[in-house]
Amino acid sequence: MESKVEDLVDLLIDAIENPDETMGEQIEQAVKDYEAEVIQQAFCELTEGEFVEVEQFPKFKILNRFPHIVIKQMKKGSVFNYPHIKENRYYIRIDQERPCHKIAYALGTKTKDFNLNGINFKDGNVLNYNFKNLTLEKVSDKKSKGKKTVNVVCDEEGNETIIEDFKNSAKIEKKDVKEATIDIRNRDNITTIRNKAPYKLETKNDWITVIKDLRSVFAFIDCTPEIYIFKDMVLDPSIKKSMMKIITTNDKTARAKLEKLYIGKCEGKDINGWMIFKKYTHLFAYSYLTFYDEEDEDVFSLFRGFYWDEVEEIDEKMIQNFLDFVLEVIANNDKNVNEYILNWIAKLFQNPGVKLETMIVLTGKQGCGKNTFTNIISTLARGYSRPNVTSIDHISGKFNASVLGMILIIGNEWTSASVNKHIDKGRHKGVITEDTIEIERKGVDPFTAINCCNFIINSNEQDPVIIEQNDRRHIVTEVSEKYMQDEKYFGKLKNVSLDFYHHLFTYFKRRNIKGFSERKIPMTKPKEIIMKKHEDVYRSFIRGMRETIETTSSVTNKVTGENPAYTLFSNFAQSNGFGIPKSTNFDAEMRKYCYTKQHSVKGKRMTTYIIDESKCGDWIQRAKPDVIDPKTEEELKDEEDRKRIDAIDDDYLD
Repeated sequence: MESKVEDLVDLLIDAIENPDETMGEQIEQAVKDYEAEVIQQAFCELTEGEFVEVEQFPKFKILNRFPHIVIKQMKKGSVFNYPHIKENRYYIRIDQERPCHKIAYALGTKTKDFNLNGINFKDGNVLNYNFKNLTLEKVSDKKSKGKKTVNVVCDEEGNETIIEDFKNSAKIEKKDVKEATIDIRNRDNITTIRNKAPYKLETKNDWITVIKDLRSVFAFIDCTPEIYIFKDMVLDPSIKKSMMKIITTNDKTARAKLEKLYIGKCEGKDINGWMIFKKYTHLFAYSYLTFYDEEDEDVFSLFRGFYWDEVEEIDEKMIQNFLDFVLEVIANNDKNVNEYILNWIAKLFQNPGVKLETMIVLTGKQGCGKNTFTNIISTLARGYSRPNVTSIDHISGKFNASVLGMILIIGNEWTSASVNKHIDKGRHKGVITEDTIEIERKGVDPFTAINCCNFIINSNEQDPVIIEQNDRRHIVTEVSEKYMQDEKYFGKLKNVSLDFYHHLFTYFKRRNIKGFSERKIPMTKPKEIIMKKHEDVYRSFIRGMRETIETTSSVTNKVTGENPAYTLFSNFAQSNGFGIPKSTNFDAEMRKYCYTKQHSVKGKRMTTYIIDESKCGDWIQRAKPDVIDPKTEEELKDEEDRKRIDAIDDDYLD
């Protein structure tokens, strides 16, 4: 039949371009030779179902010999009112009197009003009529605003059959599809749906099947700003295999992705994923986003279950090497630290989404096993961990959407806090303890999300973080050098089977952590070193210069305006890298830990600061810190002069 249609289309084109008697005879013969269906399809192909304007009526008069073609002059008040149709122009179209155009014929004549699928059509309504798909679209009506559409198909006798098209398909409720949700344990994604297409789109069950498949890889959070969620495939670097992960994105990206997802045809119209989402938004929508909520069906949980399964019985031999490694290397044979680290990890897996509010900090030389440890733990949290974050800015800075839904962040090779003068202590403290976090994507307004990030920090530096006195947020361990660069030893820990992870996961899920409090952190020497390095300048001054302070006058000279005690403090601060402190705060800060007393110093009466141990607490009893003795005024001036000369030389060389 296709070849017949093509032949007839060619004949019609020739008839339009060469209107003579010979062509008229060929058309008359075609009426006898071709079936009505062939004639219909050929003309549809020629006109694309629309009224097609002809330039000169006499030139096409011969087409009237073809009974199914009508040349009509459109005049004011014509029922078929297309936006592009102009008055007093001539158009060709299919004859309305054919049986399969019964409804069009009814509209084209001033007969009684009629109702079709709940839509009232009246003579004089502004209508669109697409012949090719036999679609009637009611554009406007005095009583009803907006567009309404129905599709009509007639059999050869002219009996009408109403087809509920894509715009008016059967109503589908959430209960029909709610069993289909995103599951990261299977490998279904957008590509899976693309490979299944084209879908059959005829019955309600057909549509339910499509929507279920789409719900298994896509969701929409109906909040401000709107959040679009896809289940996507990414590389798991720890085991060098692909894994499924939940990705959040914006409207623009979601639309582009779904518009490319071809689903199938509905009544001749191509249907894509975005069209289905826009029609059935309520079936993909959730009220808000959280990490874990088992009960509320209107909430989308980022946590979709851990990747690893619990085994019936743990193979102790399979995981013993790892447990020994944690004790001997990571905890450096400190049993308290070992217990804390194992309990900390266990709590992470036993309580999905828990905010532990403490951070594990691993320091030590390169090649000691820090990354081996964190890679294994990150793999256990597969799908909910970021294994290589090189700066806190990636967490609390701009464009941090990648931390959404993460329960474990591995900070890798963070620089020394002593060198990095831009570290924001408040922001560092906030990401450890705050319950919420601002998530920001490029070009999209930020939104607040649950902060369930927990941190393990690796660094070759001695002080990758700032730790204050009386800290309750950091456990610090210096990793043992016992197996440093021992490829054979670490090879056994790295080259494990996937069964190893199932057994280790089960170990942590079942570990008894009753009575464990993450805030009861064992003190370690590496932590004390960091605390001393970042000690408050006044505490450091008092502990380092106690004897000198108590023999230096604290009274300001009325003639020179100099305060010997402040001069001593200022020189100490500059010499030890604290910068130049403000003199206005000096006395108030010193009185937090001291009182003033007049007494004899080397036979001379003077008033000095005396350290009050009752105000200082236990920090005053610690060993004297490694500090540089204060430089003299002349030494500090010479140092500034040298820096100024070096800067001039550098500018000259540049």
